[in-house]
Amino acid sequence: MSEILTIEEIEKKFDGEWVLIEDVETDERLEVVRGKVTYHGNDKNELHRRSMKSKTKRFASLFIGRPDPKMEFLLRVEND
Repeated sequence: MSEILTIEEIEKKFDGEWVLIEDVETDERLEVVRGKVTYHGNDKNELHRRSMKSKTKRFASLFIGRPDPKMEFLLRVEND
């Protein structure tokens, strides 16, 4: 996919999936506004592999929808 989508479009298209969004644009609260979805699917490990290979400095990885209550999350933030 090379199309820039809004977060609302991403949420409608990829409900219940992990998404990797590159060229991400955020608002003043750092919430995703729009970007290019380069991966979507149910495989969280594949999402992590692709994010580590991302050539862009600004990307977001999100789970769209309601996560399983047993699901664990890891947040990694790097400063330039």
